[in-house]
Amino acid sequence: MIIKKYLLFAVVACLAACNSNKVPTLTGISLNKTSLEIEMGESKQLVVIYEPAEAESGAPEITWESSNPRVATVNNNGKVTGLQKGRSTITAFCGKLYAECKVDVATGTSVIEREEEDELSVTPTTINAPSTGGEYTIKVNSNIDWAVSCEEPWATVSPTSGSGKGSVTVTVEANTEESPSSQQIVFTAGTLSKSVTLNRAGEKIAAQLAIDITEKEIPVTGGTFDVNVTCDIDWQVKCENSAVHLSKSDSKVSITVDLNKEKLYNSIKKEIIPVVFTNGETSATLNIIQTKPYAYLETNSFYSWVSTTYTVALKSNISWLLRFTYDYDDAEHAKNYMSAVPSSGTGDTGIIVTIQNKNASNSGSGYGYLQGTGDWAGLETVCANTGYQQDSF
Repeated sequence: MIIKKYLLFAVVACLAACNSNKVPTLTGISLNKTSLEIEMGESKQLVVIYEPAEAESGAPEITWESSNPRVATVNNNGKVTGLQKGRSTITAFCGKLYAECKVDVATGTSVIEREEEDELSVTPTTINAPSTGGEYTIKVNSNIDWAVSCEEPWATVSPTSGSGKGSVTVTVEANTEESPSSQQIVFTAGTLSKSVTLNRAGEKIAAQLAIDITEKEIPVTGGTFDVNVTCDIDWQVKCENSAVHLSKSDSKVSITVDLNKEKLYNSIKKEIIPVVFTNGETSATLNIIQTKPYAYLETNSFYSWVSTTYTVALKSNISWLLRFTYDYDDAEHAKNYMSAVPSSGTGDTGIIVTIQNKNASNSGSGYGYLQGTGDWAGLETVCANTGYQQDSF
């Protein structure tokens, strides 16, 4: 029993010793000074403080950096040396953690000569902007103070100066002129100078296209006419209507419109046929207006108790024939009671419609039909209601 207690005590003591040797996690670092004033040629030491202090033994190696090594340098141990009047930031890096100290170097009696030569480079060295302008970034790599300026006011830079590594945003205005433009963006650092060529494209002017007519009336019989086209680049013309035929040459289009036999109408109706001209950038439209075939009487009903005549106007844009039917289907019988003079013709005319009551014991009614003839044969429309009744006297 005593042996078991002894072994248990030994295990607990061993675990305690192991836990006491575990290195805590590093949570942050700082420097013994957040700001420092030194003279040119003077050196001062910066010291890293670990949080918690016990984490130092397991912490990554410290690396040092000066934002402006022309003003102040720092060695691998954190020793800062002032070189010339100005300001610099000394940064200590420990893995992903870092701490900074602002250094002001004042005028002194001694200056340490730097072996490092001045450096200045920029990327890219050429920017090609469209006519719409835009924003672009130039990266600067230098070990001294630098400044930047534009030759022309249509571009601006921000910032206009910096120290060490940095970047500049170039804002290019839109070009409202057709001609392109170019200028130099000049960077200077000490005696060094670098330039970035900025090219801006000219505004693209859409190719103009014009036609000498935008509307053309064509009769029902169709016809041919020319359209003159003005355009400084290649152009095309199209029409979705199969009754329109196009013949294109260098500067004009010959357009042929077929005779319209689509339908016979009781009133005047017009069809608008668009013809579209385009050069890929701009377009123009010609509207062809063609009247469809029609034939109708201005007076549509004729009724009488006794024999009588009516004088009416017939409107038509085609060749026509007027016929009557008795009780809808007896054309021969209708001839004895209804007639028109003239009964055929072309275009508008005045006609005389006669209704005869030949049988006092009879009454009846019928219809007048207008039919197309020639090119419009087969087209037909009801144009009149006619009737006669027994004489009441």
